[in-house]
Amino acid sequence: LGVSLFQKNGRNIELTKYGSIFLEHVNRIIDEIKIAENKMKSLAGSSSGHIDIGYVFPLAKSYIPRLVRSFLNQQENHEITFSLSQEITKNLIADLKNEKYDVVHSHLDAMSGWVLKIAKECGVPVRIAHSHNTDHLTNNKLKRIVNDFAKKQIPIYATDLFACSKMAGEWLFGSDAKFVIVKNAIPINDFIFDKAMRQKIRDEYDWSDKIVLGHVGRFDYQKNQEFLIELLQRLLKKKSTYRLVFVGGGDDMEHIKALAEQKGVQKQCYFMGSRPDVNKFYNAFDIFLLPSRFEGLGIVAIEAQVNGLPSVVSLGVPEEAVLCKNVLRLSLEKICEWEKAVLEIDLKRKKENPAEVEKAGYSIQKEVAWL
Repeated sequence: LGVSLFQKNGRNIELTKYGSIFLEHVNRIIDEIKIAENKMKSLAGSSSGHIDIGYVFPLAKSYIPRLVRSFLNQQENHEITFSLSQEITKNLIADLKNEKYDVVHSHLDAMSGWVLKIAKECGVPVRIAHSHNTDHLTNNKLKRIVNDFAKKQIPIYATDLFACSKMAGEWLFGSDAKFVIVKNAIPINDFIFDKAMRQKIRDEYDWSDKIVLGHVGRFDYQKNQEFLIELLQRLLKKKSTYRLVFVGGGDDMEHIKALAEQKGVQKQCYFMGSRPDVNKFYNAFDIFLLPSRFEGLGIVAIEAQVNGLPSVVSLGVPEEAVLCKNVLRLSLEKICEWEKAVLEIDLKRKKENPAEVEKAGYSIQKEVAWL
């Protein structure tokens, strides 16, 4: 250092003027090391730490808030903090390159192949592909070719494979692939039957003396709402009190409205659009219908079961989604069987359904704890 830090004073050794100055800086360095050490221990600990989450707009409305809230509701997670960043894709890629994130969890089914390729190129160590479906969400031949190619990239770039059901996992990853089934759990209490809410909604829409057939889902090829229009037309010939309620939005809604008018059942159809209070409408339904051509799971069917609703679903809905006794799975090839089922079904709700759904592992609180 070119200066003397110590000096002799009798039998003792003491700091010189320069030594005292140097000691101040050494103490600061030691304090910073202790702070850094404690921070590293906190980040590495299972009961404390910090999590950075980056996501695109579609996840912002409910998925991310619900996920974080459920995580923090667990007693052992109270000390963990979050930073949430809603970004456009370009900015998220820049953050990946800057090593801001340690995990990329892609929910784009086949197109996850491209996302995880970018993640690997950016050096992200954990890259998860999560399957939510059993077919591509398009009928366009060119898009299906692109999707099929992307699907083949997933084994190359993914480090972990998740699926919402066995059918979904086998479709995206192959029957021999090793994947983890992560159940699409829900906040069960939000969907438990509410008699007062049922009365309020049915009075509002003049459904008190009607048999209300309910459907929840976006309007597209997968959800197959055309089938419901034809079914309603058949049912009205047997009984005039049936009403069909659609909750959801989507590109095909106007087409379904036009079809209802063409079939002469527009006055018996109600289009509620996309709305934040979907859970309330289950209370107003008498029967839940889900005629999907294919589903990864069919989470709306699980929500309906929590509400106790008798339900009729297609064979495109995996068996794993049938958790209660008052659910029928029928072929779309035989609409007459759907007609018969609706006409003869027991409209009494099953009060034991919420417990059955929770027992099957679809409580979001318990699933978050497991994760």
